[in-house]
Amino acid sequence: MNKATNIHLAQTLFSIDENAYMLLKNYLDKLERLFKNTEGAKDILEDIEARMAELFSELKKDDRYVISIEDVEKVIDT
Repeated sequence: MNKATNIHLAQTLFSIDENAYMLLKNYLDKLERLFKNTEGAKDILEDIEARMAELFSELKKDDRYVISIEDVEKVIDT
């Protein structure tokens, strides 16, 4: 059993599995480094986070749903 934590992604609250959180955090950190010297980087990253939040919302079955590592992998692949 893994711990779950609450996060805000694009100002939307999600419960996420600890391992899934680490994968998501590493992915977003990688994107931040990738766009570091790009004009409009903040807007690009906000747009990506907003799209990810939309996709997680579609996967969320109810308010108690916890985002899994498989969910994060699907969203990253998308």
